[in-house]
Amino acid sequence: MGVMVFVFFAFSLFAFDHGVSGKSIARVEDFELEQQLKQLNKPFVKSIQRKDGRIYDCVLINKQPAFDHPKLKYHVLQMRPTSFPQGLKLHDESSTLTSTYLEELEDGGCPIETVPIKRILKEDLIRTKSLSGIHPLTQDRGGSHYANTTNRIPFGDGYYGAQAIIGIYNPSVSYGQASEVMISISNGPPLNNIDVGWTVNPILYGDYRTRLFTRWTGSHNTGCYNTNCPGFVQTNNKIPLDNHLWPISTYGGDQHGLAFSIFQNNETNDWWLNIGGSTLGYWPASLFDSLSTNATSIVWGGATHSPVAAIYKAQMGSGRFPDEGYGKACFFSHIQLVNEKTSNVFTEPSFVTTSADKPLCYNVNGNAKIGDGTGYSFFFGGPGGICGY
Repeated sequence: MGVMVFVFFAFSLFAFDHGVSGKSIARVEDFELEQQLKQLNKPFVKSIQRKDGRIYDCVLINKQPAFDHPKLKYHVLQMRPTSFPQGLKLHDESSTLTSTYLEELEDGGCPIETVPIKRILKEDLIRTKSLSGIHPLTQDRGGSHYANTTNRIPFGDGYYGAQAIIGIYNPSVSYGQASEVMISISNGPPLNNIDVGWTVNPILYGDYRTRLFTRWTGSHNTGCYNTNCPGFVQTNNKIPLDNHLWPISTYGGDQHGLAFSIFQNNETNDWWLNIGGSTLGYWPASLFDSLSTNATSIVWGGATHSPVAAIYKAQMGSGRFPDEGYGKACFFSHIQLVNEKTSNVFTEPSFVTTSADKPLCYNVNGNAKIGDGTGYSFFFGGPGGICGY
């Protein structure tokens, strides 16, 4: 399992076995946390504090944490993709949906040639020490459940990107739980994946808001969320990866959606992230083994995480089952694939399969009519609760 760079237990276990006092262990752990903070938080030219208290440091773009990754030691910074897939559909032309927007940082964002990196605090390290880069759709994890649609390709072919407009909601979760909605691309073995979407995750973010999230797993099971470890190269100087999303959809009321796309640059093989028409940055191809060439599986859907012993599971999507339909259930619409490095196509029902591992709590239905009807769409989600075993 991929582990964040700031998770260290070895010394603590050694000290316990050798009779070191609890107070000494605490001092060692505190020292380790301080060292990790020094490594993760880079010198900055400006800092921006948001209304929610989160602090973003404007770090020189070529000095950001991404370049601490050993595979990026000689990486040449890319400021923008050299190609962009033709035909991406970033909005619903029927105006059925109102776009959720990406709120830019206050004070005009970071200066040119710098990028916003969330300042990591000691409580962040303590709170997130158990999180990894592995998503629940790629391995059997106790307490994780899903409802999704999957595109898998014939042997010998590949995908070079994926896009969809995703409904934005704020499902109810308890502390220790998480609910997320994502596009996930993967290849393997060895398993490599990139996930992009939105989540409500109080352990990761320290609040219950709906926020952007990214997650990746590369070579040797390295990887993490957002910029919590070296890897993702931020190029946008105004929009951070953990941005709060607003407005959100309401049950029986206005429906809000946001376009997420991830695509491979046709010259460098780097994977670029574009949200709502804004390019945020990329994962260099050198981070990956199997995913450095293309993706062989693409998943669109939702997932929840709860402690294994938890009786009640978190809500997924809008917290409603998909059969309630538009205006009540969460959705994916305008699903597209990049089947060549320069062109997008809409996926079709015959190309996909649907799956839900706990249908008493979550489900998915396919080929729904949403908005202008262009492309494949579906509803998914559920109330959680007691799922049965």
